[in-house]
Amino acid sequence: MKCKEIQQLIIDSSEEELSSCKLALIEKHLQICSNCAAFRDDIKNIRANLKNLPVFKPSPDFLKQTQSRCQTEIAKAHTVDHKFSSRVSSSSSIPSYIWAALAVLTSITALFILPQIKNINLIEPLSFQSILVLSLIIQNTVMLFFTPILIKKYRVKNHDFKQI
Repeated sequence: MKCKEIQQLIIDSSEEELSSCKLALIEKHLQICSNCAAFRDDIKNIRANLKNLPVFKPSPDFLKQTQSRCQTEIAKAHTVDHKFSSRVSSSSSIPSYIWAALAVLTSITALFILPQIKNINLIEPLSFQSILVLSLIIQNTVMLFFTPILIKKYRVKNHDFKQI
């Protein structure tokens, strides 16, 4: 095994019970590798020193102040989120004139394209007109689908957060 694998097993052995096979691998490797043996000793020393450190207990006043500040910040964040969500939802709805324009565009496209669709014959190779008609249909479909989404994203992105 490589040293990195052995060192990971050494760390694991101090946190959990390892199988006798893994413990034997560690011991065998430690007999031939002074670096890993020093690593094991360092880990043991670190753990022993950590156990001897005094436990820090904050004062009750410190705990009360921290809790009070956290509650204040949570309340502020909640009111800001509420104000923002109500303003964004009311200001980000798609105006009716956009829907009307999209409907008119769809109608005009349909008026020009419907007669051309009858001329499309899928058995023969597509003519330039057929490709053009299909391209217009795809373009308008994509545009009609994404326009409301883009308008909402633009409004949310450019919302003036300073007024909240």
